[in-house]
Amino acid sequence: MNVRAEEWIYNLEPETRNTMLKVRELILQAHPMIIEKYSYKIPFYYLNGMLCYFAILKKGKRPVLGLCDGHLIPDTYHLLRADENQKYIRHILLNIENLKPEIVLHYIQNAVDIKLKKYK
Repeated sequence: MNVRAEEWIYNLEPETRNTMLKVRELILQAHPMIIEKYSYKIPFYYLNGMLCYFAILKKGKRPVLGLCDGHLIPDTYHLLRADENQKYIRHILLNIENLKPEIVLHYIQNAVDIKLKKYK
């Protein structure tokens, strides 16, 4: 675990913090080689390059999980979002009230699979 990434998470409001901690656990369980770092002033996760990250959107202060190769992930549950200037990254808005871990894990696992296939 990265101390600065952990500090970032623990400085969030309690509800958001709990959500991020749950998602962080899902990320780190998705593959044993995932590395947590503090990059670009947010927690980033790496596996054969940038895998995903946490952020708080400036607009609306909503927590998101950013998937670095999100444009390659099938949007099975219609949750992936992108700003008009984002070519590759896709965000999942982390709905604090009803976060479904199995759905978030589905997207994380797809991101992991893409990273593993890219470097075979």
